[in-house]
Amino acid sequence: MPGEFRDRLRERFASAPAPTSSELDQVEAYFQLLVKWNRTINLTALPLEPVTDAALDRLFVGPLLSARLVPTSPHLWFDFGSGGGIPAVPMKILRPQATLTLIESRQRKAAFLREVVRELGLPGTRCRGGSV
Repeated sequence: MPGEFRDRLRERFASAPAPTSSELDQVEAYFQLLVKWNRTINLTALPLEPVTDAALDRLFVGPLLSARLVPTSPHLWFDFGSGGGIPAVPMKILRPQATLTLIESRQRKAAFLREVVRELGLPGTRCRGGSV
């Protein structure tokens, strides 16, 4: 259902400030890519179809809340063994000024991460590994 993911994610934030509408657009686009690719490669063992509250908390709420603790000033950031991009991708959405390098040795997961970077237009984000 359109909007269900976004509504459920907002509910999970309780009293904490939820992401902005444009940030939610990117988080939802990332979620859709994660669901699509998870059908063929194991990006997460957490249930995505339908997504559970526990999966929302672990994959999105935790990283988004944690991003609020990261400085808003430009900085370098590396995510080794990026896998499905958790927690780096949701955090990067809230901290676009960071320069992020995703490092993943598995070719298929690295291909997924490159697709995420391309589709979301994440500035200052590179993916290394796989067949690079």
